[in-house]
Amino acid sequence: MPLPTTLQFYRKKQNVEHLFSERPQNLESFYDAMEEAVLSVEHRLRILEQEFCCGGTVEAEIKQWLPHLDAVMADVKTQELFCKPQIQDLISQYEKSLGDPTMDIWFNREAIAKVVELIDKIIGCLRKGFTNIIEAIMTMLEFLKKYCQSFSQTDGDIYLETATNYEKQRRDYANAITLNLTDIHDMADLFESSQGKRIYQFGSVPKKIADRCECEYVPFLVMFPAACENVRNACTGIRMWLQADKGYPTFIQNNIADLEIKRDELSKAHREMQLKFSNLDHKIKLLKRDIGECDSDLRRLENREASLRTQEREIIEEIRETKLDIEIKEMRKVELKKMISLTQKEKDTLEQLIADLESLSHKKPSLNRKMAEVQKKLSFVNSRRDDKENYEEKLRDCKIERKSMKREIKTMETELQRRETNITKLKEIHKYKTNPEILKKIFHNMPLITKHVTGYKKKGKVIDKLEKATQIVAANIEQDWMKLYRNLPFFPPRGEQNLQNDIDEIWKNFMRENSQTQAKHILTRWRRLHNRASIDNLKEALILIKRKDVIDRMTEEFNRLSRLQKEGRPTPSPYKTERTSRHAKRLLPVMT
Repeated sequence: MPLPTTLQFYRKKQNVEHLFSERPQNLESFYDAMEEAVLSVEHRLRILEQEFCCGGTVEAEIKQWLPHLDAVMADVKTQELFCKPQIQDLISQYEKSLGDPTMDIWFNREAIAKVVELIDKIIGCLRKGFTNIIEAIMTMLEFLKKYCQSFSQTDGDIYLETATNYEKQRRDYANAITLNLTDIHDMADLFESSQGKRIYQFGSVPKKIADRCECEYVPFLVMFPAACENVRNACTGIRMWLQADKGYPTFIQNNIADLEIKRDELSKAHREMQLKFSNLDHKIKLLKRDIGECDSDLRRLENREASLRTQEREIIEEIRETKLDIEIKEMRKVELKKMISLTQKEKDTLEQLIADLESLSHKKPSLNRKMAEVQKKLSFVNSRRDDKENYEEKLRDCKIERKSMKREIKTMETELQRRETNITKLKEIHKYKTNPEILKKIFHNMPLITKHVTGYKKKGKVIDKLEKATQIVAANIEQDWMKLYRNLPFFPPRGEQNLQNDIDEIWKNFMRENSQTQAKHILTRWRRLHNRASIDNLKEALILIKRKDVIDRMTEEFNRLSRLQKEGRPTPSPYKTERTSRHAKRLLPVMT
């Protein structure tokens, strides 16, 4: 018989039995297998119900046992039977009465036998009848836990709410299914103990059956229908889990689309805020320049201002004295004119007063013009001082606004990084839920992500610890990279001539590059050719070429990264602000 091919594997229909020995073809195939298994369980449950009820209904089965129970309870004058020890005590009394005619208690032998048969039937069904069904559901539960994963934690960012809620939902489904199944045997354990189980401890369906059959005083009669209801609840829980898992990738995809829109909107607002910040920064520089010019003008005019102030005071005093002289002379003139007869001396005085007044009247406009000229010069100085105060006030306001805007930009960048990080997580979850190769890894217990993740990214790819180590070595090895390459191990082995050819090729292709670039390419080739490349291999080769300083640098860098991770320090933002023009900035990704 020819070996099965991959095409045959994908064409055949899988069931639960296949999942023990092979991975699911895809999630749809897994869902179909689980649905088929649930239908099989429900079919087995219907058969079990028919066997227990002898082809009738549960209520009819319960009602046929009630007369016998009533007869036994009437014989011992009790109003409730709720546990097996209580019934065993009645049976013990019955057995004693068979050999002791002096006992006043009389038992209905047929009723006792029927009660014993009923107890054995119920306990036997709970203990053994549901065993295969419980095992089948527990098997499905394990497969659900294994393949219907959320790839998330129960707590996380609000943007990961769909993933965290589904993880909680998964755990709730698993707990509910397990609780329903364990309750079947727990019912039997409680009934067999002296504690017993009352009717109020059952679910709504058994309570309704007990109410219709009027058998609340013998609650163990509804244990079988309660167990059947638990199985149905478990099947319902499995179907709900499958339905939730089917819609999970779609919800994640919708979350990614919504979050990308929010990220783009925030990125646009961030760019606009950066532009405003740049304009404000430019305005502050202009204000500082204007303040500097005012300071320069004021320092240059300082001596001139003092001279003008002196002149102003002198002119004011001179104007005041002139005005006073005019008033005095006017008064003297009026007094002389009032006199009837004037002496020659008085006439001369009057003429002199008139001449003086005329001279003073010509002097006053001249003083006013000088005063206006001085004040005009002083007004320029005052205007520069006012300009400086105005610029300083505007500068203070701009600095306050810039501080607030800078804080807002930082908040935006943090939120932008947060959204970008969550988009990456959601895309990773969506990839896990839609890639059939993940099912293969889960089946073979392979890790889903790269080992030794250092917690930072480069061009959107996770850098593992070995790659980080090769980067450190390339940056520090200098011209010893050829010696290092010859001492590195290879699996499968690589001959000396091949090693020399590799070195010659790197040297030829990257002759104009520095030693760091050459070392980087030769170490990349080593990782590609050596199937078992590890950090220990690097360290051993470095020891052989006596470059322990590179090992120390590597250890120091790893310790730093580990320390930051333990301290819970946030990773650097993948965005930085870079000036693109005099008035604008743009957002660029940081290259690690």
